[in-house]
Amino acid sequence: MRKIYLIGIGPGDPDYLTVQAINAMRKVDVFFLLEKAGGKNEGLIKIRKEILIRHLDEGTYRVVTAKIPERKKGGKAYETYKERVETWRQKKAEIIAKLIKTEMKDGEAGAFLIWGDPALYDGHLEILGHIAKEGAVNFDYEVIPGITSIQVLTAKHKIPLNRIGESIVIATGRKLKEYSNNEVTNAIVLLDSYSAFKCFQDTNIDIYWGGYLGGGDEILISGKLKDVIDDIKKLKNEAKKKKGWLMDTYILRMPEGSESNKKTSSMSFPFVGNPSELHEESKKDCGRAAMTDDFRFGLKENEIIHLRGLITKDEVRAVTIHKLRLPQRGVFWDIGAGSSSVSIEAARLYPELKVFAIEKDEEQINHIRENKKRFNAPNIEIVKGEAPDVLKELPVPDRVFIGGSGGRLKEIIDYVIKTQVKLIIVNAATIETMTDTVQCFEEHGFNVAISEISVSRAKIIAGKKHMSALNPVFVIKGER
Repeated sequence: MRKIYLIGIGPGDPDYLTVQAINAMRKVDVFFLLEKAGGKNEGLIKIRKEILIRHLDEGTYRVVTAKIPERKKGGKAYETYKERVETWRQKKAEIIAKLIKTEMKDGEAGAFLIWGDPALYDGHLEILGHIAKEGAVNFDYEVIPGITSIQVLTAKHKIPLNRIGESIVIATGRKLKEYSNNEVTNAIVLLDSYSAFKCFQDTNIDIYWGGYLGGGDEILISGKLKDVIDDIKKLKNEAKKKKGWLMDTYILRMPEGSESNKKTSSMSFPFVGNPSELHEESKKDCGRAAMTDDFRFGLKENEIIHLRGLITKDEVRAVTIHKLRLPQRGVFWDIGAGSSSVSIEAARLYPELKVFAIEKDEEQINHIRENKKRFNAPNIEIVKGEAPDVLKELPVPDRVFIGGSGGRLKEIIDYVIKTQVKLIIVNAATIETMTDTVQCFEEHGFNVAISEISVSRAKIIAGKKHMSALNPVFVIKGER
């Protein structure tokens, strides 16, 4: 029977190979090296070849190289991120099965040299399990663990992975973006092409960052995130331009004894308690001015910084929030956020909800920043740019509100629907916008509900109260 070894080789330095890994390599007849389309992992292939040369005698093994397709990135596909990964792994499985069948004789041993450890953010274990289950080729396989970049990072920075009585969360950059600032106490982050740490730059959190860990080009930075974030961004950009790739790992950790650290030991526990307690915690964490009133919902227009007249009116905002049926946790997109009145209300109502306020106008963005500080809403991330262009880098939403579209309503709705979101709310001030919205929803098979909100407010005229009407607003709900 053929046998496959999945051998963890550590994060790059040949010295990080374990004795078990070297002994396993010496049993191997053929090593499979998988090249990404376009040569994007050329540097990683080179390191693997250097490891073979260093630890094995020439002529005792052979190398077979095969090209694998590049995984389709998010944004324009109908399927979810998980579905895209599964589709890509299926294609990769077909290539690997063919290699085992055609490049190995019965009784031979083959191997894949896995970066870090095969069990941590690597799909080969699941792929081999799938191939074996399908039964297209008969083989056995064994896993040889390796040193991870996490271990190397903590060793280089001379810090423990976890502190006494405290847990640590392991996440990707994609998942980290879904968490609120006040949830992150001790987290290690891998595979972060998003630079998701920028979501936490307004907090008191520390970062321990490393790139090309264990290699000759190793880069290390540590300190208060807000103090070193510009240096990290600059180094990341320079490294990618120079080498074409970057593998970085980092820990985000609240200082020991901080109030946020006392409140919870990981991102896994929701906040339960009085709203004023959350405000007080936010004040201690970030040193921001805060409203300390005992309410989460019902801000007045004059309490929210905004351009004159350009704000979702109180009554309309209340209906909008109600129609959105926001989850306690998850991802909420506020597209055309304006002054962020809807974002602020949503963020205060649900502190564990990750709110993305998307806005292209610089003056409005400044207002969002001020409102975010004023109302202690660390779970809001400001996204500068025009939708739908800037949406592709965001995590998949659970709810979407469109308050402004800049004339690109159909493009935005078409894009949002492709994320598989279940519920979208659009506020329209004109009959034309309402008609276009309904048409878009119906084209995609959404159930449509329309509410017209007509509000009149009392005004004093000649010493007497008279009702003065505001412009009506259509609240359109599209739901799968």
